[in-house]
Amino acid sequence: MRHRQLLATSIVVLAAVQCLLWLLSATLAWSFRHLLIGNDQQLLADRTRVALALCAWFGINTLSLIIYLVRSRARGRWLLAAVQSANLGIALWMGVGQVNQTCGQHGYEWVLFAGLATMTLLFQYVLWRRLDRSNHTGAMSAAVHRPFAMLRSIIPAGKGPASLALILVSMAISAAMLALGWNFSIQEIQMHSGNVRTVQFERGTITTLHVKIDSSAHDYAFDDVMYDSLPDVRVGDQVVILTSESCGYGSTVAIQSQRGTWTDSVNDFGVTPFTPESWPIHELIRWVALSLGAIIGLSGVASLFRWIG
Repeated sequence: MRHRQLLATSIVVLAAVQCLLWLLSATLAWSFRHLLIGNDQQLLADRTRVALALCAWFGINTLSLIIYLVRSRARGRWLLAAVQSANLGIALWMGVGQVNQTCGQHGYEWVLFAGLATMTLLFQYVLWRRLDRSNHTGAMSAAVHRPFAMLRSIIPAGKGPASLALILVSMAISAAMLALGWNFSIQEIQMHSGNVRTVQFERGTITTLHVKIDSSAHDYAFDDVMYDSLPDVRVGDQVVILTSESCGYGSTVAIQSQRGTWTDSVNDFGVTPFTPESWPIHELIRWVALSLGAIIGLSGVASLFRWIG
């Protein structure tokens, strides 16, 4: 009974914190909707709609929490679970979108929303599973769980704190690997190789070197503002060029030829310490991190649910 009360209290506290965060978000969005917009009425209208939407979502979260407090073992449980699932989906969608749009500069605050929603759902699942076991729902429960018996039999049933600790460690490793792979993917660095077809200097306030290779019709530009020294490339040289397609909008990041390697000294978009020649190693690390991170994470989640029961 004490464990159930602790879980129920934790669920209420987590849900209440989320209500406060949604209220804070709505308040800030409404208060700063006029910030740096000039006479752009369309932007003002968009910001106002966002603020009102956040306010409405705060109301939905608060209502689901109240219903859960009144009828925690009936419809309130499922309503709160649905709202928390929506919170998790919104947080992931907004967070991933902002991180990608700002090239990893903003959007990480949504991790807090996602984490709180995940913990609430996890505690709800633990409470539901413990109640389900203690109530002995009989033949109906057996019929529901029978199709999953084979799947559950192949997932390790960890027992005790040590097993739970290992599960949590594996999930932390998974999160770190996925974060590494995602960080390696944000800039969308692409590699282009070929023989130099033309080299042209554009002189002025800024000196720019324009390079074209035989494998692409793109004009690769290197200027003396972004590069400490302009690349020493000549017609016929075999070169490898890296470009940033998302945050750099196709701008060059590095170039390597038999005469040396030149990297953007102002913003290398995360290329360093790799070079154009070693970029395949970067891509191998990225794909291994994403693949293994996903596999370890799914295994950890399955083992956690198995451990819960």
